Amino acid sequence: MRTPTLVTTEGDQPCARTVVLRDIFDEQFIFFTDVRSKKVQQLHHCPKACLHGYDPHKQLQLVGYGVLEKISHHPQLKSWQHQASQRLEDYIGVKPPGSVLAPGEKQAFERQYGEKNICILGFSPYRWDVLQLNSPHHHRFHWVLENGQWISENLAP
Repeated sequence: MRTPTLVTTEGDQPCARTVVLRDIFDEQFIFFTDVRSKKVQQLHHCPKACLHGYDPHKQLQLVGYGVLEKISHHPQLKSWQHQASQRLEDYIGVKPPGSVLAPGEKQAFERQYGEKNICILGFSPYRWDVLQLNSPHHHRFHWVLENGQWISENLAP
């Protein structure tokens, strides 16, 4: 599940997009993005987010509920910034991601923007819903983080 769907909110509307999972560190899921992206703006208004992934080979669905944050201080920050800079072309657009381009206009790129537009995001889950599709019966359960401990409960499929 290297490319889960990350859901944030803008006002009262959900906003979903596919992201690339770059790392998992101390139960925090790490993603790279452009600091000017909507998801970064949205987390300032509401840091709650949802992460959804499905593995068709294992027939396994995971839905995580948690908090999304911009990481600015972390022991791994320099390493993650270095990884992101290997794909600098993802961050050098003059206009922010999702900006409207006029008819016939093409996105301009300038390398000087790259490093400063890299943003590292961390998703910290407090709940996981799991659905395992099996024959003849499915299995559903969830884990909830309570007082630093993960508690599991079986659920009706």
